[in-house]
Amino acid sequence: MVEKLKQHLTVFPYSIHDSENEYVRRLVTQAEESRQLTRIRTLEAQQRDKNRYDSKHRDVSYNPGDLVWVFTPVRKVVLAASLIGRYFGPYRVVQRLSSSRRKRLSMSSV
Repeated sequence: MVEKLKQHLTVFPYSIHDSENEYVRRLVTQAEESRQLTRIRTLEAQQRDKNRYDSKHRDVSYNPGDLVWVFTPVRKVVLAASLIGRYFGPYRVVQRLSSSRRKRLSMSSV
């Protein structure tokens, strides 16, 4: 317990026995260490988020002729945001443009 208290007391940035140059040097060193620690923790958090996303993600492939619903976020001022329709369709997939893009056709125009 005493050791933890001593560690916390050494966090104070200035001692009356330090010269001004030593104080500045120590302050710069602490700032750089803080930036490095922040960078490491940010990268770790990003990796955790990626792993969580990858564990739940599933590839979905749509072929021409498939019926799909399209997610479109809508921003309206309403009483209950949960009641806003966010999926529109169904749409029929007409053509595969690339591995991730499809051309769709509205069912009303079919």
